[in-house]
Amino acid sequence: MSLELAIFDLDGVLFDSGDLVVAAVGQAVARLSAELGRLMEPPAPERIHTLMGVPNREYARGMGLELDEAGWRRFQALVQEEEVARIEAGDARMPTGILPLLDALKEQSVRCAVASNCSRPYLLAFLDYFNLAERFVLAVCNDDAPDGDKAELLDLVLEHQAVLASEAIYLGDRRRDLDAAQAARTGFVACLWGFGDPQEFPAGTPLCATPAEAAAVLTELIRGGTV
Repeated sequence: MSLELAIFDLDGVLFDSGDLVVAAVGQAVARLSAELGRLMEPPAPERIHTLMGVPNREYARGMGLELDEAGWRRFQALVQEEEVARIEAGDARMPTGILPLLDALKEQSVRCAVASNCSRPYLLAFLDYFNLAERFVLAVCNDDAPDGDKAELLDLVLEHQAVLASEAIYLGDRRRDLDAAQAARTGFVACLWGFGDPQEFPAGTPLCATPAEAAAVLTELIRGGTV
């Protein structure tokens, strides 16, 4: 099958968001501490990075804070506010080589989409800040499947674009992204410029250290006529 659709994860793939998210979580903890009248320590950056890419309902609760249900909801809202504010303030960074990668796919008439477990305001803020909305035929997030997982998001993209799973490939940076691609039966490329580690992926997984390497791998797939 030919490659018709490349689906991108957001954090760690299209978006170099590690420092921004750590700062946003830290400020959200400080704001919530002030609201509740008790001091809470923000989680370590390593813990935050480990949680990148999990569904929103799990992300906030994975921070290890002692909160009730209302507290978790408030914390999640504060994190989202801080993240969006930092993107809009110019703190967002995109990995070097992403735009040439998107250009290369466009030249080959391969459609591009986004499937991420982030919130819609976060996703839209990223797309707006970098003026990328027109680059993607569809961008879906956790809000589109709040009780589901990333495999469900991939299925939504495939259905919307009327593309067979065998004609699509997912670019992600974590083992859970590979698991989602396997569940949806798409191809997969591991993007090692993100939050993942090569040791997360089984032997035989295509590993790309840079967007330029991913562009080369996808070009070979296109020329070979198979995903």
